[in-house]
Amino acid sequence: QLARTDVDVIVLEVADGLHQVETRALLRSERFRGLADGVLFAAQDACGATSGASALRELGHNLCAVTGAIGAAPLAIQEAREETGEYVIDILDLADREVALQLLGSAGRERQTARAV
Repeated sequence: QLARTDVDVIVLEVADGLHQVETRALLRSERFRGLADGVLFAAQDACGATSGASALRELGHNLCAVTGAIGAAPLAIQEAREETGEYVIDILDLADREVALQLLGSAGRERQTARAV
């Protein structure tokens, strides 16, 4: 229903862990994957970020960035960046317009690439 609205961006939160039954089913859904241009993953720490990033990639999702409680700890951010190779958004970046535009750009580029293939 959201996809049929006339808006530029929809942000949808899927609460619960990646291994929760309903969340896992949603993330495995080709229909959901087709509707989501990009995913932000909220992690507590670097270990969770690494595991979550890996799981989302294996399921075929475009992981745009990691965020969450990890964004409050500079050392955890550094560890997650090194381990995942992903962009990790700190607390201040969550409210930054330029960061939002960068994320939208990376999601859009992935969508255009997928359609071209």
